[in-house]
Amino acid sequence: MPAIKSETNRSAAICQRSTLLLGVMLMCVLLTSGVHAQIREKQSLDGTWDFATDPLDEGEKGKWYEPTSNLLAMPLPGYAPTANGKIRVPGTWGNQGYGTETRELRHQFIGKG
Repeated sequence: MPAIKSETNRSAAICQRSTLLLGVMLMCVLLTSGVHAQIREKQSLDGTWDFATDPLDEGEKGKWYEPTSNLLAMPLPGYAPTANGKIRVPGTWGNQGYGTETRELRHQFIGKG
C-alpha cells in the first residue's frame, strides 16, 4: 500500500508543477500579446530643422522651444560657415559644421576617415 500512496503523491506533484508551468507560460503570452496589440503611431522627424547650440545655457530661459522664439545667430565663433541655423535630420552636428573644431572634430576634413 505505501508504494501506491508514494506513486500518487509523485503524480500529484508532477501535475501541480505542470499546471504551474502552464499558468506561467499563459501569463507570459497574455502579457506580451497586449504589448504587440497596441500599435503606436509613428512620426518621422527627418527633414531640415531650425537649430542652435546653447553654450551659455539660455535656451530654456529664452523659451527657444516656442515657434516664435529667436534662436542664437549661427554660426558661433569657431563653427564652420555651414552652421547656418539649420540642421538636417538624420545627421550629426559635427558633420554639419556645429561645434568648435578640435583634434577629434574637423569640419573641413579632406582625406581618408
